[in-house]
Amino acid sequence: MKWIKKWKVPKSLGDGFWTVSLSDENTWGCSCPIWIFRRQECHHIKLVKNGGGILKERVKKPEYVLAAVNKPT
Repeated sequence: MKWIKKWKVPKSLGDGFWTVSLSDENTWGCSCPIWIFRRQECHHIKLVKNGGGILKERVKKPEYVLAAVNKPT
């Protein structure tokens, strides 16, 4: 399973954000304690499903660039 999309959802109390993620298997996860310890769908996931949250950029893997290097003589 690989997380393919991530959203930031503001915490209800205090500063900061929770991260809601969608996997390539179409399952949801959250960084909040309700999901981590109980594996229950929290209100953060429900908020994102209903169009809330801030979509983060997908993390791209670095590209390999071949260098033009001459053979040593």
